[in-house]
Order: sequence, then C-alpha cells, then structure tokens
Amino acid sequence: ARLAGASTITWTGKGGDGAWATATNWSSGVVPPNNSGDTIIVTNAVVSASAAISNKGVFRLGDASLTNSSTLYVYDAELRNADLSVSQFTFDGANKTFLAVDSTLTAPTKVFYGNGGSSTIQGVKTVATNLTWTSGPWELCRSEGTHEFVNSTLAASSLKITYTTPAAATFIFRGTDVAFSGQASVDNGANGEGVFQILEGSSFTALGGLAVKKGALLVDNASVTSSFLTVAWGYNAQAVLTNGASVVVTGTGSQLGLFRDVTNVPVSFGELDVFDATLSITNGLTLGDSYGTSPASKCGAGFLRLHDGANVSIGTMTFGRGGQLNGTSVVHQVGGTLRCAANKAVTFQSSFAEVTFEGGSVVSAPDHRWIAENTVRTAAVIRVKGPAADVQLGYLSDL
Repeated sequence: ARLAGASTITWTGKGGDGAWATATNWSSGVVPPNNSGDTIIVTNAVVSASAAISNKGVFRLGDASLTNSSTLYVYDAELRNADLSVSQFTFDGANKTFLAVDSTLTAPTKVFYGNGGSSTIQGVKTVATNLTWTSGPWELCRSEGTHEFVNSTLAASSLKITYTTPAAATFIFRGTDVAFSGQASVDNGANGEGVFQILEGSSFTALGGLAVKKGALLVDNASVTSSFLTVAWGYNAQAVLTNGASVVVTGTGSQLGLFRDVTNVPVSFGELDVFDATLSITNGLTLGDSYGTSPASKCGAGFLRLHDGANVSIGTMTFGRGGQLNGTSVVHQVGGTLRCAANKAVTFQSSFAEVTFEGGSVVSAPDHRWIAENTVRTAAVIRVKGPAADVQLGYLSDL
C-alpha cells in the first residue's frame, strides 16, 4: 500500500542541468521529498546528485543513469537498462522487490538489506538478470525473502547474512559469477531454515573463506573457490555438492561442526554430502569440535559422506579437537574416491569418531599409510564392509 498523500513524480529534465536537486527537472516542480511514499520515475536521462536520497514508495530508473556521491535508501526499486552509482545502497522494503534487468549497480561503501533495527523484514525479494554489481560489503540483516541472480556478475568485498530472529532467506545464483575479496558468512535463519544455492554454471569465489554457519548450501553444476570452508558454526548446517560441482579450498581452517558457546544449543551439526562432484581441500579438514571436557559438555558434530561419483581429495583430516575429547566425527563412504595427499594423513583427537567404508576406494600417499600412529582413541570405530570397498589404510593392521 502506498503512503497517504503519495503521488507520482516524473523526471522531465527541463531544468537543463541534469541535477537531482534542481526543482524544474521534475514534473511536480519540486525536488522529490525524502522519506515520502511517492513513486519516482527517471527515464532517458543522465542524472547526478550529491545528497542522500530516501524514498519509501517506488523508485524506477529506466534507460537512464543516476550518480550520487551520497546514499540511496529505497523500499521498492526497479532498474531497467540503467546505471546506478551511489556511495551506499540500502534496500528496506517488506513485501517489496528490488528488480534489476540489464543494469549496473555500483556502491563502494556498502549494499545493505534491512533497516538496522531489531524487527524482521519479511517478503524482501531480489530479481536480477544481466546485472553487473560492484560494491563494498553486502550485508543482509533480518531480511526474509528470496534473492535470485541470473546471468549476472556480482563482485563485493564481503558477504554477511545475519538472522537472529526466525527469519530465513533463499539465495539462488544461476549462470552468475560471484566474487568476494573477503569472507562470505552465511548465518541463515534462527534454526538454519535458509538455503544458499549456487547453480547452473555459476562460479563463486570467497577469498576470505566461506562460512556456512546456519542453513543449507547447495552447489549444483557450479564451481566454488574459497580459502576455507566451514559448515555449521554453533548451530546446524548442511552442504550438498552434486551434478558435476567443483569445490576447491586452498587455505587452512576448514571444519565441519565447529562449535561456539551458544545458549540452549548442546550440539552443532555440520554435514557435507558429496555426490557426483569434486571436492579438493588442499590443507586440513577438521570434523567435530567440543566445548569443555566432560561428556555432558556441548560439542560440534562433523559428518562427511561420499556417494557414488564423488571425487574427494583432502590434505589431512583431524577427527575432533586436541584436548577436547567429546566432539563427534563421522566419515561414511558408500561410493566414489577419497584421497589423502600425505602419509599418515588422518589424526584422531576424539574418542567419538566413526569411519565406515562401504564402497568406492580410499587412496593415500605412496606407502598407503592413512592413519598417524598411536592416534586412534579407544572408543573410535573403523568399519570396512562390502565387496566394493577398496581401502588402503596401512596402520590399521597395527592397531
């Protein structure tokens, strides 16, 4: 619903100077007032501004460009064949849409979805096709809705999705190149209800690491490159790689089931399923974590599952965290190939570790010594079953 007294204000350009702040450039004869519910329409124009613009109605930019050295705050925005360059772009509209087609968005300071308050904004949508987005940090705070990018290019310094209320969002990238020079942090839904999907030939790069703290990650026929990969950070999260997906992790610090001390959350589950896809973690992967040393303490549970067609290569694996013995670590291979680049690549820090080889093959370094000596805890379970299993583990014979 439009605000009472709202009207439609159209750019005419009759002032002749291309300035937003010139009253005679507008059909109303006055500059659109900030924080109104007016519909603002700018077409076939090159417009410049130097002061903050705030609109709670509909903002439309078509076959036009707007350059503002200050900020733009909108509730409902539409870009069609448009170039928008502002210091900061803020989108804050319950049940509203940011539509961008064949356009560019440049916001070097920040792109912010939300109002900075404690309330959840519901029904927020992004629909972008052939959008070129260049910005500083992209931050979404309590913005529940769906955000879809198709055949677009998105480059930002970082991504931060924060939901401390029961809000969650769905992110969909189709045929889109996404690059963050810093970290991509996905904290999606109070209980992890959100979904982050990288699909259909998309490429996703997070040089500062990809942290899926809550929610689900789906990589389907797409590629991901990151300095680290974390699935679950104090809550529950799941990642699925499938349909020819390729995930390459180049740095250190990757973990499934990382735990932090969160009130009323006894276990943080981090699950990673690899189907017909490739996963390469150059350095270490830790499965499981814990907070405190007693059996009743809080813990992180890490699960790695390999299915038919999986091609997984990991430098080293650590089950649990040193000095904290009650983190749960599970590897279950029903198919595919698991490679460890180093000799003695696997270290057991947790007594609650379980490894099951049901199919496929495990390939380690040339001497086939998979497990570091004297690291298997008393309660750890290692199973090799089924004629399809081709397991080369070395030190198992010495346990």
